[in-house]
Amino acid sequence: MVSAHGQKGAKYTYGAEGGYIKGYDCSGLVWWAYKTHGKTLPRTAQAQYNKSKHISAGSRAIGDLVFIKNSSGSVYHVGIFTGIFGGKAVMTNANTGSYRGYKVVINAPISEYTTGGSTAVYGRY
Repeated sequence: MVSAHGQKGAKYTYGAEGGYIKGYDCSGLVWWAYKTHGKTLPRTAQAQYNKSKHISAGSRAIGDLVFIKNSSGSVYHVGIFTGIFGGKAVMTNANTGSYRGYKVVINAPISEYTTGGSTAVYGRY
């Protein structure tokens, strides 16, 4: 979503849902981006996953949501699928890790978020 790309570099702030200065958490960025396009989503990553139409990796399209699940099946992170670049599936998200900085990043490889038993699953609104 174009609006999410415009927030590149905004800081990661747990529980935040808007504004370059205030920042975003992962689900807050998704919630805000979809809201700017006239869509209503739940506020948390798990709730966004629960309400989305679950799709396969082969069916995903730009703008679909990427959910990261832990080994027990709980969703703890969400981003927006932005395509395949350099042979890697990538997303825009409010990054919670120091490896990319605590900020909104675009075209982050999804594989960076699927270590230690975590998996990526996809949803569509």
